[in-house]
Amino acid sequence: MNKNVLVIAIFMCCSGFAVASSMMDEQQFTNYVTRYLNNNYKNLNVVSSTEPLLVETDTGSFGLQNIFNRYKLEQYSTELLDAELEKHFTETISMLRGSKSAELESWGEARSLVRAQIAPVKYKEMFPIIYTALDEYTLITYVIDAPGGYRYVTHDDVKKWGVQKEELDNEAILNLDGISKNIPIHISLETDKLMMVQVMDGYDAARILLPAFRKFVESKLGSPFYAAIPNRDFLVMWSMKNTEQFNISTRSNVDGDFRSQPYPLSPNIFTVTENNIQTSE
Repeated sequence: MNKNVLVIAIFMCCSGFAVASSMMDEQQFTNYVTRYLNNNYKNLNVVSSTEPLLVETDTGSFGLQNIFNRYKLEQYSTELLDAELEKHFTETISMLRGSKSAELESWGEARSLVRAQIAPVKYKEMFPIIYTALDEYTLITYVIDAPGGYRYVTHDDVKKWGVQKEELDNEAILNLDGISKNIPIHISLETDKLMMVQVMDGYDAARILLPAFRKFVESKLGSPFYAAIPNRDFLVMWSMKNTEQFNISTRSNVDGDFRSQPYPLSPNIFTVTENNIQTSE
C-alpha cells in the first residue's frame, strides 16, 4: 500500500434575518418538516403521521429526533432551519431512491458490491440498517455500491440473501480494501509524525476499518497511534509521541471540522492498533 429542512411566518429583526417568534414543540416541528417536504420534494409522497418527530413516505420513514435536538440547541432561524433540512434530506432522499435502483436478489449478486462504511448514528433511526456502534456518534455499516445507486444494507437484505453478519463484514472489508490499494496518502515523518487520507470517493474515513491499512500505518507511526474521522471524506492519523502542541492543535482542528464540514461523523479521537479501534480517554 503506497502513500495518500413551511409555514412562512417571517419576523424581521434588525440584522435582516428571519427568526421564529418562539421555538416549535415536537408536533409543530413535525408539521413544519412535513410542509417543507411537500413544498420541496413533490415526488416524495409524504403521508401524515400521528407520531411526533416522524415523517412517513411511501418509500420509508424519517426520524427527526436528532435534527429537532439541533434546532432547539442552536435556536435556528427559519433560514438556518431550511438550510439544515435541505442538507439533511438531500442526502437521505438520495439513499432512499438509490435503494430502489440497487435491488439485488441474491448474495451472489451482492457480495462483490458490498463495502464497509462509517455513518452517523442518526441513520439507525432512518433505516433498518445492519450496524455496529463505533462510538456515540458513528456506526460501522455496510453499503451496496452499484452503478444504479448507493444504499445501505438492511435487515431485509441479509434475510433475503441468507447471509450472516460475519460473512457480510468479511466481504465488505475485503471489497473496501480492494479499492484502497495505491491510494494517495499524505505522510509526514518529521518531528511530529502525521498521515492523512482524502481521496474524496466517500470512503476516506471508512479506511480506518481496514486491518491491513492499520498495519501499514503502524509501520510509520508506531503502535498504538491516534486517528480521527471528523467527516466522511477525511481521515487523519498521528503518532502518540507527537508534541503536546501538535496534539492540542490537531484535536482542535478535528472538533472544528466535525462542526463545519459536510458529512460530519465524530469529534472523538481514537486509539488504534492493527487489531483494535477504541475512543481515546
